[in-house]
Amino acid sequence: MLKSSFMVLLLCLLLGIIFGLPFVPLESNRTVEAPFLEHSGSDKAVVFFGFSHCGGVCPTTLLILKSLLDNTTRQSQWPQVVFVDIDENSSTQQAQTHARSYHNAFSGVHANAESLAQLSRDFGLNIQQNGEQIRHQGRTYLLARSQQQWRIVKAYNPETFDFKTLQDELY
Repeated sequence: MLKSSFMVLLLCLLLGIIFGLPFVPLESNRTVEAPFLEHSGSDKAVVFFGFSHCGGVCPTTLLILKSLLDNTTRQSQWPQVVFVDIDENSSTQQAQTHARSYHNAFSGVHANAESLAQLSRDFGLNIQQNGEQIRHQGRTYLLARSQQQWRIVKAYNPETFDFKTLQDELY
């Protein structure tokens, strides 16, 4: 009886870990290639990979980022916010227009197939596109520059990403 109770407890613990992982922010200190951040004046950046015709996590995330900047009075503390458009049918102009429609301080870049492959390796992205259908994880990344290199500080899953959490991390 003790053995079966232990097995049930162990199974519950493992299931809790497996199903709880998507809700835990992932901390890291991994260096990433982010050429779109090289000329940033800030030592912190928030990067979100999405696409303009997304109807779910993308607009919600961009609205949270807008709230972050709108509620921080000192612009010198703002991180650079970059929307990376992962839609193979998009362009840098479309990405920039979409990002700026949320906040004029946002930058938008388009990742072509080659750069998206490198970004996928660096950031651990899992993107699948079939025509207009795009699937992605919807993670938001907090980066910090140290010694001329960008490092991932934290990756937020959509379920754990909110205004207060990011504000606490940045300020």
